[in-house]
Amino acid sequence: MDIFLKSQLGQGGTRQGGKGCRQSYCVGGWQRRSALYPVSAVFESAVRPVWCLFRFQTIQLKKKHFRLDAAIVAKLVSLGMSSFFTQIAMTVVIGIQNNLLVKYGAASKYGSDIPLAALGITMKTSQLITSIAMGIATGVQPILGYNYGNGQYGRVKKTNFIHYKEE
Repeated sequence: MDIFLKSQLGQGGTRQGGKGCRQSYCVGGWQRRSALYPVSAVFESAVRPVWCLFRFQTIQLKKKHFRLDAAIVAKLVSLGMSSFFTQIAMTVVIGIQNNLLVKYGAASKYGSDIPLAALGITMKTSQLITSIAMGIATGVQPILGYNYGNGQYGRVKKTNFIHYKEE
């Protein structure tokens, strides 16, 4: 047994618990039990919602409701394909760009790390500016939609003018 553990638990491997109870500590067992608590919590948080899904009283869910319909899946996939290909293309371009910067940056007097770091700074700055623009565009959409739906086209034009002035 470890010297620290002996000093904490006493020579017998036990310590006096609260309210007069004597608690025994087996180091290996304690570690196993403490490792099981988070695992059991994750298991419960995964199983309980599924269990509750099948115990609804107002909504009856059956296995047939969870089958995929080919027509619906095709529509969903077609909607997401453009974003998917855009993300893949950007990943490929950035990978090629990084490799070129490392290869040709090594030939410069600054070494391969400086051009790659400069690209990283540029990309982060670009991402920050893009995030701000996307936030403004996302925030103005409900305002434009509400006013357009109410037929208040003057407010739509005014909001568009302010929106474009901000970007």
